[in-house]
Amino acid sequence: MSAHNLDLQGAVAHAIQEMQYCIQCFDMNSAALQRMAVRDHGEAIEGELKRLIQAYQAIVTGTLHFSYNSPRYRLPTQKEDDGSLVVEL
Repeated sequence: MSAHNLDLQGAVAHAIQEMQYCIQCFDMNSAALQRMAVRDHGEAIEGELKRLIQAYQAIVTGTLHFSYNSPRYRLPTQKEDDGSLVVEL
């Protein structure tokens, strides 16, 4: 992240901060969408909208969960008790 003049640790911290911001925006906007949908269309649409929002969440997190759990990347064997990963290069 030379554009921000960050070292590797600073770049990771910046990426985490940006991801947290995106998650907060998603949660805030999905809650607002649910309120508006119920207000405008009644509770009949609420369950369907919740399933749609859960599907969008699964799309984003599914790849990450696959990477953590798949033997393809051998991450389960490299995971420490505290959740950190030890990757030998």
